[in-house]
Amino acid sequence: MAQDESRRWKRWLRYGLLFLVVLEVTAQLGYELRPHTIYPPLAWIPGPAPHQMALARRTSEQGNPSEIDRGEKVKWAVVGTSWTDAMGVPQNEIWPTLLQRRFLKNDVHIENYSGDSTSAVQTLRYLRLSGRHFEKIFITLDGPVEGLTDVGEWMLGFQHSYRWFNVQSRFPLCLLMAVQLFKTSEFYQTFHLPDFFPEASADNDKSSSTLSIEKETGLSGCYPQEMTRLDCKKAYWHRRESEPTADPWVIWNETFLPCQLKADRKCGVPPRANEMPYTIESRMRAYENSVKESYRLGLQVADRVYFVSHPMIGVATDLPDGAVDMTASSLPLVNTAPAVITALSTLAGIEFRLKKTVAIEAIGMQLTSDTIDLHTQLLASTEDRRRLFLDSTHISAIGHQRAADIIEARVRRDDPRLVRAEN
Repeated sequence: MAQDESRRWKRWLRYGLLFLVVLEVTAQLGYELRPHTIYPPLAWIPGPAPHQMALARRTSEQGNPSEIDRGEKVKWAVVGTSWTDAMGVPQNEIWPTLLQRRFLKNDVHIENYSGDSTSAVQTLRYLRLSGRHFEKIFITLDGPVEGLTDVGEWMLGFQHSYRWFNVQSRFPLCLLMAVQLFKTSEFYQTFHLPDFFPEASADNDKSSSTLSIEKETGLSGCYPQEMTRLDCKKAYWHRRESEPTADPWVIWNETFLPCQLKADRKCGVPPRANEMPYTIESRMRAYENSVKESYRLGLQVADRVYFVSHPMIGVATDLPDGAVDMTASSLPLVNTAPAVITALSTLAGIEFRLKKTVAIEAIGMQLTSDTIDLHTQLLASTEDRRRLFLDSTHISAIGHQRAADIIEARVRRDDPRLVRAEN
């Protein structure tokens, strides 16, 4: 009897090991064969808040915030970041979607390879490796991510693939899968168990970007939440509009800065520096190399490469208004040396970003005449700039409409064969 029991136990052990082997082989094949995607394919991704269904993304079969490919013969692509990724604007109202609808008669389908904090170089390397090719590609000139140490890691921009990257041995993937399922279980979340199996992901790469610095310090959640609660931006604009003849710098010093100081103290923000630790000139070579690499890779995946500059809310002379919009939702942090984190003052942070935008636009225009100076053209409008922007780095629905007008006019001028769809 004891011998029969032992045989039965060994038989079930063999079945268990066989199951794990089959599961592991399946996981390894899935790792090799599945396409890397920015978002889950054919998914409905909720907006920033559950009630903001209008801001949800509908992803295509490629895992991008694009329309479904319905067999259109002409393929175009957009490579961008959060401002072309339906952040704060309904997906139907961003310029890549508007542009596709304006060329329906030409049987054009636009694949929108955009995601928050992604890199053009990383995405273009993925497109080249995956064998994609387009008639036209529009690459937004957002510039390299500050602090990014290895632009060769194209995988960093693909959020849905994060947990598989930086897994050195890749064995056993079935264990990683089981751990992931366990960590999303109600039992794990209820008891707040310690993280014995931290995810191996690009998001945990402590040297990759400013975003990881914010997560290290815990400021990424506290600061924007506290600024939203205090509503420093609203207080500033209320007084600006009620006292149109008052000096905006006086209003800035008397309303916004004291309010911001409360958030800084509550969240433990480091003392703010009034100057960027490195100058725009010291970064020009990095910007130039990034733009040149984007152009080189773009020519490998498309017949024609357009650069599109990233519009900002204004220029340095628009301060302090522009600084209010930027710092109300983000905190400019710079990792100046190992374990040394510098928090920039509001003005230093936005001045650097404005200068960087202009510098990168100039580099693109020097490199190729197929650069659409969207930043310059959008700001040339006599329309109230605040209507064109949600904040300093993201344009509004009206801004996207204007951007689509500018880009369409340029493309139509270069290719007279294109016919606009009837409204």
